[in-house]
Order: sequence, then structure tokens, then C-alpha cells
Amino acid sequence: MAIYNRIADFHDDLSRIRRDIHAHPETAFEETRTAQVVADELEKYGIEVHRGLAKTGVVGSLKVGNGTKRIGLRADIDALDLYELNEFDHKSVHDGKMHGCGHDGHTTMLLGAARYLAETEYVGLVNVLAEKEIVPELLQNNFTVSKVTEIAVRLLQDEDYRATMISQLKSTRTKLGEAGAYDKAGQCIENVLSKKPAV
Repeated sequence: MAIYNRIADFHDDLSRIRRDIHAHPETAFEETRTAQVVADELEKYGIEVHRGLAKTGVVGSLKVGNGTKRIGLRADIDALDLYELNEFDHKSVHDGKMHGCGHDGHTTMLLGAARYLAETEYVGLVNVLAEKEIVPELLQNNFTVSKVTEIAVRLLQDEDYRATMISQLKSTRTKLGEAGAYDKAGQCIENVLSKKPAV
């Protein structure tokens, strides 16, 4: 079956997911329900899931065979502080919060692509990242997608590594703070490191 025909078969499921996410918008670092929806869907597709990246982010990893190819897929999951004026059935149930920038669609497209790759004979590693802020910052600093995923999973699983990163970030913040150059990536990492995240 052609790829487009197969993904077209997901239409009803993806529409349901997108409308559900749209109706339940959550702003940055508060997306606990959205993260759960993403994690549940990825697990349904047979993708290994790690939670807690930058507090509410989700990392999914799909390894098939011994292939060396790597694919990184990423989507934002946060909404905006806006009042929704639409009147359709799936309008926001939270006054003052709305998916007005398309992240509900972005997240749904990520899940559709992840589902397709999980059920095909793609051989290699697929890293699926659903989060806010941290990954773009790291990528801008020349980290590869696979390196970001490696760091994220290690942060979630290794308490000593988390403690070391907290110490380094505090030291960096002190040094850079004098120059007013503390970076957002450091803030995001510190958010997830400040307490042990659920795996």
C-alpha cells in the first residue's frame, strides 16, 4: 500500500487526537495532560517512551533491526494564553488558553508519522521528541538529534548524572549571570533536573 493511502487510513484517529488536544490546551511546562496523550499514543504504537524532559516533554525511541539510519521527529505541545472565540464542539474548555498557533496539529502530525514508521519496515532508529523549548536551544548549539535524545534519557534514568548537571548549571549560571547571558536551555534543563522525573 502506498504511504499516502496508509496514512489516509489514520484520518479518523488523527482527527480525534487533534480535536482532543485542541479542546484541552495547556501552556508551557504545564502540559501534563497533553504529554500523557502523546505518551499513551506512542506506547500504543509500540514505541519506547520516556517522560519528564524539561518537566512535561516526552521522548519516544523506536529501534528496528541493526540499521544505522537515524530519524528525528519533533513537535511543540504547548498552547497560548488566548481566549478562543470559535464555537465548534472541540473549542477550548479552558478560558484564556487556546491552541492558536497550530501545536495541536503539529503534535498530531508527529504522532501520525511515528505510527506510520512503527508499522513499516523502516530499519534504524526513530527519535520522537514532543516538548517545549529545550530541543531547539540544544540544536542551535550544534547538538545532534540523537545526542539530545541520549542526554534526555540519561537525565531521566541516572541520578548521579542529574546531580552533576545541576551542579554544572548552577556554576555556569553564576559565571554567565554577571554578563547577563544565562541561556534558556540551561533554565529548561534545570527545570527537569530540580526533581526526579517519572520514567
